[in-house]
Amino acid sequence: MARLHAVPAWVWFVLYFGGLAIVVNLGYLGVFSAIALAVLVPSIIVHEVAHGLMAYACGDDTAKLAGRLTFNPAKHVSLWGTFILPFLFVVALGSGFGFAKPVPVDLERTRKPRHASLLISFAGPVSNLLIVAVCYAICRIADVPGQIIDHGYISSQQLPLWMVVLYLLGLENLWLAIFNLMPIPPLDGSAIIERLLPQRALSGYYVFRGFALPLVIVLFYVFPAPFDWLFLHVGDFWFTKFFA
Repeated sequence: MARLHAVPAWVWFVLYFGGLAIVVNLGYLGVFSAIALAVLVPSIIVHEVAHGLMAYACGDDTAKLAGRLTFNPAKHVSLWGTFILPFLFVVALGSGFGFAKPVPVDLERTRKPRHASLLISFAGPVSNLLIVAVCYAICRIADVPGQIIDHGYISSQQLPLWMVVLYLLGLENLWLAIFNLMPIPPLDGSAIIERLLPQRALSGYYVFRGFALPLVIVLFYVFPAPFDWLFLHVGDFWFTKFFA
């Protein structure tokens, strides 16, 4: 495993993107699905690195000592959360969702643990929203709606590759941000609950949070309607902002 961690980040990205290109050429995956997967993994890594950087800024160097303040995928990826789950989402919904290994954080090493918890939790979604803002800015500068009219594009298959990548990069990051801001443990938005709980209840809450991720995944499959509604409206919002 140590040898894998020593492989430069660019090598992993070349292998990942190259593998997706091969799968597309073989006809096992559509171009849009492949692009959705291609932009998702870097977005997830940025999300986790943002957590670690904020923790470091708050006085906790646990993530730094663990080598997690890097964009090397080998340090962050989870077979289930970073590859299998996103693939299932892309196949089922046309767009991906996933997660990486959580960045280790020791709140006791921060200067103000309860305040730091909020800052560290929200750093991930904020990083995704910054990517969305950059995508939107490029969209406006490049005048995407005007280009669509000028070139007479009438279907997504006619759009240039850069436009599709930009659109899906913004969409994936918008979904990641909004989903993670839900106040459901262990999602980042649950930091609000943690901040409001009395000190005496925190130990029990931390135990529950440690086992809550499978519950979130089960909720996806047992009660998909609220999540479908959310993803649909987020998608409509981004589509309107990007192309209109």
